[in-house]
Amino acid sequence: MSSGLDLSDAENERLQDILNEYAAIYREIDFEDRAEPDVVPRLINHLFINVLGHGESHYEQENDWNDIIFRDDDGNAVIVVEAKRRSINVEEGVEQGFEYCGERNYVEYFVSTNIDKFRLYKTCSPDDEDAITHGGFTAKLIADINFEALVNADTGRALTSEVDIAEYQDLLELNKLRREEVADISKFDEFDLPSGQIQSVSTDGGFENLLNALEKAINEYFMPYSLKKFDEFEEKHHALSERHQQLTDEIDTVRSPDSTNEEEVAELRQQISELKEDWEPYRRFWEDYKVWKQLSNRVGEEEAENKRIFCRESVYTQINKILFIRIAEDKNLLNTMVSNGGVHRYFDFWSDYAKYTGPQRDYRDLFDAACTEMTEIYEHLFSGSIFDWELRNGGGLNEIFQKTFWHLNHYDFEGVDRDLLGTLYEQHLPKEERQTLGEFYTPTEVVNFILDRLDYTADKPIENKDVLDPATGSGTFLVQAANRLVGRLESKGVEPKEALEIVQKRLHGLDINPFAVNIAQINLVFQIVDLYRDVKEEHPEYTIDNFKIYQTDSLKRGVDTKISGFHSDSIIRKYQQDKQEADAIKSGSYDIVVGNPPYVYYNDIPKGQRETYNKAFPSAAHRQYDMLILFIDSVRDWLNPGGEVGYITSNKFITNQYGEKLRKNLPRYVYLKEFIDFADAGVFEDAVNYPCVFVMERKTSEEEANTEEYKFPFVGVEEEMGDVAALLNHIKGHLGEEYSDEYINAFPVSSESLEEQSWKMIPSEDSTVLNAIQDGSGNQEFANLCDRIETGMQPGRLPPYLVTDEVIKEKDLEEEIIYPVLEGKEIRRWREPTPTRKVIYAHSDLDIDDYPNIKEHLRGYREELEERTTINNWWELRRGRPGAVTDEKKIITPDIAYYNNFTFVDGEIHLLNTIYYAVPKNEADYDFLAGLSNSIVMQFYMRMEAPTYRGSYLRYYGNVWGSLPLPDSDGSGLKEDIAEKTQEIIDFVNSLETADEVLQNPRKVYESFDVETLPLTEHRAIKSFNLSSVKIEEPVVDGNKITFQNLSVEIEFFDEYSEFQELVLEFLNVKTFEMADEIKKIELPEDESVLPEIMERLQLIQVELEDAGAEMRGLQEELDNLVMDLYGFDDEARELIRERTEAPTNPLDTRVVLD
Repeated sequence: MSSGLDLSDAENERLQDILNEYAAIYREIDFEDRAEPDVVPRLINHLFINVLGHGESHYEQENDWNDIIFRDDDGNAVIVVEAKRRSINVEEGVEQGFEYCGERNYVEYFVSTNIDKFRLYKTCSPDDEDAITHGGFTAKLIADINFEALVNADTGRALTSEVDIAEYQDLLELNKLRREEVADISKFDEFDLPSGQIQSVSTDGGFENLLNALEKAINEYFMPYSLKKFDEFEEKHHALSERHQQLTDEIDTVRSPDSTNEEEVAELRQQISELKEDWEPYRRFWEDYKVWKQLSNRVGEEEAENKRIFCRESVYTQINKILFIRIAEDKNLLNTMVSNGGVHRYFDFWSDYAKYTGPQRDYRDLFDAACTEMTEIYEHLFSGSIFDWELRNGGGLNEIFQKTFWHLNHYDFEGVDRDLLGTLYEQHLPKEERQTLGEFYTPTEVVNFILDRLDYTADKPIENKDVLDPATGSGTFLVQAANRLVGRLESKGVEPKEALEIVQKRLHGLDINPFAVNIAQINLVFQIVDLYRDVKEEHPEYTIDNFKIYQTDSLKRGVDTKISGFHSDSIIRKYQQDKQEADAIKSGSYDIVVGNPPYVYYNDIPKGQRETYNKAFPSAAHRQYDMLILFIDSVRDWLNPGGEVGYITSNKFITNQYGEKLRKNLPRYVYLKEFIDFADAGVFEDAVNYPCVFVMERKTSEEEANTEEYKFPFVGVEEEMGDVAALLNHIKGHLGEEYSDEYINAFPVSSESLEEQSWKMIPSEDSTVLNAIQDGSGNQEFANLCDRIETGMQPGRLPPYLVTDEVIKEKDLEEEIIYPVLEGKEIRRWREPTPTRKVIYAHSDLDIDDYPNIKEHLRGYREELEERTTINNWWELRRGRPGAVTDEKKIITPDIAYYNNFTFVDGEIHLLNTIYYAVPKNEADYDFLAGLSNSIVMQFYMRMEAPTYRGSYLRYYGNVWGSLPLPDSDGSGLKEDIAEKTQEIIDFVNSLETADEVLQNPRKVYESFDVETLPLTEHRAIKSFNLSSVKIEEPVVDGNKITFQNLSVEIEFFDEYSEFQELVLEFLNVKTFEMADEIKKIELPEDESVLPEIMERLQLIQVELEDAGAEMRGLQEELDNLVMDLYGFDDEARELIRERTEAPTNPLDTRVVLD
């Protein structure tokens, strides 16, 4: 079971705490059926004390641990737990528990559990449609958790990654049992707080506490309610929709050609009319939900995740409103309504008024009243949206609003002066969801750095500059721009009303996601609320006009005239009004364009959208491009001549093949003014993949024809400084200089390096070496000595065609067309590869009926095979690549690797498209070309020319290494010497046998032991891990953790499994792992009794490898010197190549990309 739920760090941590503690119960009882006195205390300790925050003095047990009572601060029973042993059905405790609760006056929650099943009931009104009444107690079931299914009996662990949407909802409900929620329920009625209990959010401590309070309101109050309300609305919509169709069909039946019963028709029409009235809120909800999926590009995504994200964004919308109300109150723009004395005044008034007018008001009504008042300040945010569905028929919201208001009443928002919402969503939105919203959260330090580089500062004349953020997300760039612009206008003495109008006139934002637009709108209003207060003093009736931030596809040309499913009247009116404004912004031109364009891979862009983009961007759309290059290309149209763009985005467009058109065409229209490459230094915890920051200036029409060389400053970041602001200041201090230290390399780069194949950000001396390689080549390249350089075959749908010997035997597959097949990850430098699987080579020329068993095997995949394009028969391989399946001897390399990993393959081994291969024209050239390929010169050349992958890996495209210039051998004998040294190295590597096998694949150490293994990430010894794709150095033991110099990377072990920690350390000593996520490849034995023998074996292997590594370093150095002799490099060039080219710590241990 895998949920695919993309949880925020906060959600994941909280749920994982519950699962870890519950799993500990099972481990402690060895998954056995034990008596209540043995089991129930563990439940209390792990769940109620360790997770829910109760103390030893907060509960008492009765009836030999069958009944447990948790009391509030006044000694009243608020939670009753009826606990049974595992073998007893949980149902048996329900009636007994209800009777027990009925004997007490203050019980809010009842739990019936047998450890495996955990049922949570909450008191409710007898009128509630889900109410259960027994023994004088009325409650409804709010959670039914099957912990037995969540905890893996084999590993003794439970993971949030295995939690589905229904389990997620139920686990959230456990938050209601937290001590702070039940200890003093009456406190939520108290809103008149002394000043000493109110914290200012302008302080770091107050701000952090506010974020914690908002996290509680979001995850503990609103989300459980919204998820259940979604289920209710969906169920009622479908039921009423089905009933509507039934009534409509009945009318058609009654209206026969012979006669029509008009009375019956009238009755049916009356029923339809009444049904439509009941159906309306649910129909509107469903139509708005469909609209949201369209606008958020989530059509076709997993519905469970769609539901969760839609509910979450709906919750955030209400939280945004509450925050704005509180800010308006504390800045005296609104009379206190949801805080301090305002709450009591509201209810005191309505308590008296209700004597004459009817029902009393509740906190839901108070929220509505405050929203109505807020429309006088900023109507656009409080006039209704697709995210307000949960407010309809929202009787269950009273307690939620009450508790949320109570928590926020503890904070003073008068001095709020920071990006409140940006920080909130950085911490509490999942990474995938933030990306969907148009951004990975951009740190404020980076935003201000980019604005500084664009000279958009308060001491410059920025009041006449138009600014656009075409993928605004939560508005981080516009928020900082607004602050600077307000500061500029204040320094010039501009009147508040005029200043406010200038801010609204000059700042523009677009985003495809409606929720992102909602956040950005509120975020901007937060920034100008003090200015608005000044305006109100002079103009009491003044209201804030709508900021120019609109929902639209920034890349789509023209106006969207309609969107299918837009049936909510209020929504469609706003939509029609906004679309004209959005189109005007898309068609406009600006002095400054800023942003963090969305990083969306080609296959994740909806097909229809891709086709539109392909037509609209002929000078950029190429191969399987990333959407970000379209945002880069668009600056040609968005910028005025002389205007500048400052983006933070992925650096991949400067080297990857999909960027070829952009790299070729863009320099004609812009000057590249600055480029800062953060690569994989791990500077930003949550920024785009391998980020870079660049500034470009739009050329005038006259300058477009200018191809004269110019130089621009480049900075390459080597290592984080620990503080982002300090690093950016360090960069700023050396931008434009030639400077190098452990953190950065800064140097000027020539515009002539901006080539179609790649934009080479290299210093002049590196260019000198590349020129030396070219100058001595005699117009000959590596490819000239080869018959062909190609990639392997592409099956198109791998699972049907890749088979093991076991499958072949089991299904009796015809072996005449089955061959060993090699994948890129199986290639190791100098080694003869050993395929682990085979391929069914079902090429288009064969008659599949001659192979009935293979045909039957493929038939099991027919549905997905028929989805492919460019094939004639459903069963055939998509791209057979006949050249990749010959028995010729080939030089091969994985298509992705960290270091050169060239070797040979011979015989009928077929190659997949994760491999590039070369077939030399002359057999005498094989050893020479293989040695050249694995030399430091080729490594240097690839680091200069090849596209990167995941920051540090290289794409070993055949056209790149095939373009290596070759010098004339001029009869010196060096070519032959290189070939001989190559053969010597191959013979040496082949002599190592077992130790080398373990080095290449640590799992090999287990082959002499009869033991089952599990991946490190799934093993019971591992409590938690953070193994992201970042560089690591030496491991460090910190108690029960293994950490590295990069402190964000760690592996934490359960205390009782210290022997496994020692084993992992031994693996780290034997094999060099240079990226943290490579450690996931380690497997650990399930049986701990074999650990001493395995440790001893690894220690012997380590000694052997250290000796062999020293000898191998000598051989590699001799080969490198021969190749550099061939190129005629002088000492200076040789030193620079060695300095610039990373070499493996142990040349026997070279790294290929992860699986």
